[in-house]
Amino acid sequence: MNYSYFPIQVRQCEIGASTFVAADSVVPTNPDPVSPCKLIESEIEVRVGFQIYAMTLMTVIGWFLLAVFLPTGMQGIPFDLAAQWVNRPRPMNESDFNYAKAELAKKV
Repeated sequence: MNYSYFPIQVRQCEIGASTFVAADSVVPTNPDPVSPCKLIESEIEVRVGFQIYAMTLMTVIGWFLLAVFLPTGMQGIPFDLAAQWVNRPRPMNESDFNYAKAELAKKV
């Protein structure tokens, strides 16, 4: 679990006695038997430290929890909006206002 593999492609060209290729020369990219360039496909094995492993594990768990709880919260939005509309402040008539004002004055 602490190793990661990355696929790579290596092009190795040998033209003449040197392994270096001039910048203006055309290098064929197709795997041709007469081509001076060989295409080698390989993998690089990279060891992953505990910090990267732990961070990856927490990220996967976080995405899983997000996928579970986000739809739950989205389903609650219409109910919260309906509850806010039902409990919205309404204008009071003058007699109710005076009664509420007197009750508040008694408490104070």
